Amino acid sequence: VTRFVSEPVDLLIANILSGPLKALAPEFERLTKSGGTLVLSGLLETQAAELQQYYQDFGFVLDQIEIEGDWARLSGKKG
Repeated sequence: VTRFVSEPVDLLIANILSGPLKALAPEFERLTKSGGTLVLSGLLETQAAELQQYYQDFGFVLDQIEIEGDWARLSGKKG
């Protein structure tokens, strides 16, 4: 990720599993502008609430949860 992006962005989208999404949280914090949008998908519905809470520690308010089958998508803003 950091090889291609050096400045914070307005929109960051990641479609990977919950484990890597947790590991990348500090990098996503660095790469997302204040007020920017973050969209996370590729996680199970059962993992959504935990990941939503986890990302709060990195300055994100992920207040939109969309569920489709067993899969979830979180989205929101960086404070």
